Amino acid sequence: MEPIRVLHCIPWVSSGGVEMRRLSLAEHLPTIEQRVACIFTRGPLAGELEDRGTRVVAVGGSWAPTDLRSTQRLRRVCGEFRPHILHGAVFEGVTQAALLACIHPRTKLIIEEIGIPTGRSPKANLLFRLCAARADRCLGVSNAVGDYLRRMRIPARKRQVLFNGVRNLPTTEDRASVRRSLGFAKDAVVVGSVGRMYDHVKRFSDLIRAFALVAPTLPEARLLLVGEGPDRAMLTRLAATLGVSERVVFTGYRRDTANLYGAMDVFALTSARESFGLVLVEAMFAALPTICTATGGMVDVVVDEETGLHVPCGAVDQLAAAMKRLLADASLRERLGGAGALRAASRFSAARYAADVAAVYEDVLRA
Repeated sequence: MEPIRVLHCIPWVSSGGVEMRRLSLAEHLPTIEQRVACIFTRGPLAGELEDRGTRVVAVGGSWAPTDLRSTQRLRRVCGEFRPHILHGAVFEGVTQAALLACIHPRTKLIIEEIGIPTGRSPKANLLFRLCAARADRCLGVSNAVGDYLRRMRIPARKRQVLFNGVRNLPTTEDRASVRRSLGFAKDAVVVGSVGRMYDHVKRFSDLIRAFALVAPTLPEARLLLVGEGPDRAMLTRLAATLGVSERVVFTGYRRDTANLYGAMDVFALTSARESFGLVLVEAMFAALPTICTATGGMVDVVVDEETGLHVPCGAVDQLAAAMKRLLADASLRERLGGAGALRAASRFSAARYAADVAAVYEDVLRA
């Protein structure tokens, strides 16, 4: 019996969660022949996919309907590979996978919504529904995304919530050396966060303001912010204005996030919206207690008072209280962090995600 062939359509291969999940599928589903079609690649992840047997084909250009040259290249990739299943993720990947599925009507189509679109135009929503009409299965990465699929009037028989899976990243350096490299003293207690510095979404400014409320009563407290983005300069100025700049460390973009989780005592994600919150699971794998805003898919990941603490979005005073509570209580940090590590391993592992995706593939092929 020939192996199942799956063509993944995604806009790019860089360092995002969608690409990392394709890497997980390459690692855990070696009997399925997989290929990734994208517009461009950047960074080492494409090579890692190739090393695991998943060929990456960058067609160039754009995936706008008017870019006929890119569309023709994508059709050629599909025609040569002859996939049994087209798996599209991110809006551009979904639309192109659906286009290929219309050209190849015997091919099964799976579309995966990874976000909770708030600014998608009525025309784009209509296009998404048309793609869903052709699809055999519509996956959402959290219950919040599942609610969006329901609001898009996608039939219940097609909708399925399939939680993200996260690779348990290995640390390469010990905690003490990483903390020294960041300038933290031995007795420092560190709150950390990881993400792109787009403050209207990630709201790092709330975290800095809350830390400024905590800092006077906890002189050993430090704040570690990992990531890059257009709002980094603004956030640096905010820390200076609030008088905490010497106690806030901005690392910029780092690939060795596992080492940086190891330098933290508490992890916080204060986003205005998250379809899931992959970094929360990464932090939980590092046995860190977590603080998150009680919105979107984050409530599926962090169990309030069991693996972490929920706070309302934008409630800086309550965020500060949660930070202070965890920083001042090592036994609470250990209890929540240990429970979080168990939950991450049982509910959100890359192996579980891959097994669930394989089950979806088998199900749509049987149907």
